[in-house]
Amino acid sequence: MKNIFFIILFLSIMGARRHGEIVTTGAFRGLQAVYLRPEILTEEATDSYMAEIRSWGAREVFLEVVYNNRALNHSKIFPVMDKEKDWFGIFCGKAKKYNLRIHAWVKVCYWVHKPESISEFPILARHPEWIDLNKGGNMVSSQGNYEDMNFIFINPAAPEARETQLAYVRELCSYDIGGISLDYIRFKAAGDDPETWYGYNPYSVNQFKEKTGLNPHAIQYDLSPGSDFLKWARYNEGIMENCVRGVAEAIGEINRKENRNIVLSASPFTGYETGKSPKYQNWKSWDEKGYIGLWMPMCMSVDMDSLEEEIRGVRNLGLKSPYYPVVYPNQHGALHPPLKDHQEVLEKCGVEKYAVFSYKQLKQEYEKNPRRGGAAIPPEAGKNKKYKMRN
Repeated sequence: MKNIFFIILFLSIMGARRHGEIVTTGAFRGLQAVYLRPEILTEEATDSYMAEIRSWGAREVFLEVVYNNRALNHSKIFPVMDKEKDWFGIFCGKAKKYNLRIHAWVKVCYWVHKPESISEFPILARHPEWIDLNKGGNMVSSQGNYEDMNFIFINPAAPEARETQLAYVRELCSYDIGGISLDYIRFKAAGDDPETWYGYNPYSVNQFKEKTGLNPHAIQYDLSPGSDFLKWARYNEGIMENCVRGVAEAIGEINRKENRNIVLSASPFTGYETGKSPKYQNWKSWDEKGYIGLWMPMCMSVDMDSLEEEIRGVRNLGLKSPYYPVVYPNQHGALHPPLKDHQEVLEKCGVEKYAVFSYKQLKQEYEKNPRRGGAAIPPEAGKNKKYKMRN
């Protein structure tokens, strides 16, 4: 038994050389990262979360830092979850205990859940001009998907909104973290009808008018080359890219000054095409310019044939930076297939490492069959191994 342990330990250490080369042997083969919203905040629970995730074979935790309109850390910018305890700092300490890397999972443009909760988020209550609007001038829709009807997004075209989010990123970088992970780095998901799309924040509209002489409200949907609509679409893509660039430059500066290796990652939707999506999320351009060090593309298909198309589509992009497809087993609104079905598709596509959204769903999977993979890795395995940030 002693020899077997050292063999496992040696293989784990040898496999932890850099991003894209880490091999895990826990309960879920190939599992590299887990997304976590901690629903229970006690010392015992924080330890349990990290211990379980490590035992499943993961090496990285993408920890949600703002939810229920509160920040997990003792923020000077956003309202805090607990004025007595800095739970983000506690999680960072627990992650170190189990040799896990914490990535602060930041929702860049989605700030508040439901319009009636804006009053609970003082900085946004003071600056309603940062809130993004749809073409009808509304912050939410009266019909459509859940996000469209409930989530409050800011528009990072407004410099003060963008700088506030940057300040929060710098705040998180003062902790012992492995990365910053950008989520909701896009415009709000609306319906198929472009008349329902977002991006019509007054500041943004006026900036576009000054640059082009065009009124976005008068532009009709038209994908023909050189159309006014494509100019509007690319303008909004540029807003998001400018936001990403700002975060990348800020983290690069911190890494250089403090000799750190904070990795910037992002979670985009797959299959983006300019003008065909309300998200205005042209993430291939971000990759070409080297802003992102690790991609976490969201592969959300319920049908496994469609999932295979998504994953192969990501592979065919020829990304410069490494990536972990994020898969969604079990219940996520719709009922998704179990993780083993996702694993089969991933392996069929030649993808060895992936992330799971989220801890809750993975725990359900594990409780159904706790010994399906391999032996759990002890906390000391793979200690102090690093991978490089793309500046």
